[in-house]
Amino acid sequence: MWRHVFGDPSAAATPFRQRMAEIVARRGDHSPPRRLADFDTDAWVRRLTGSGHFVAAHVERFSWTIELSADQIHDLFTTFSDWTAVEVDEAAHAAHALGGYVLEHYLTPLIVLKRAGTATT
Repeated sequence: MWRHVFGDPSAAATPFRQRMAEIVARRGDHSPPRRLADFDTDAWVRRLTGSGHFVAAHVERFSWTIELSADQIHDLFTTFSDWTAVEVDEAAHAAHALGGYVLEHYLTPLIVLKRAGTATT
């Protein structure tokens, strides 16, 4: 499993991330809160191996940062199923207002599973 977690709790919140939190906060009860488990790679391993059908063969976490333009923010945020078109436009406008480029911090856990009971390669 390879997934990106938007936001890195070990990195200081950027002005852009603060503005995104304001947009999400306006949703009221319509948006599920971020859970610490979203950032907990070990919890994901337990969830994926809990049935006993799989075991973790390799687990790694990558922290990374990327600079994105306002246009790239717009394009990226249109892929988020829980963001409305208005919110996407607000995100792009926020990036533009902050100088046209923003830094975003991410976590990417990589969890390689193998079928339980198979030989190690």
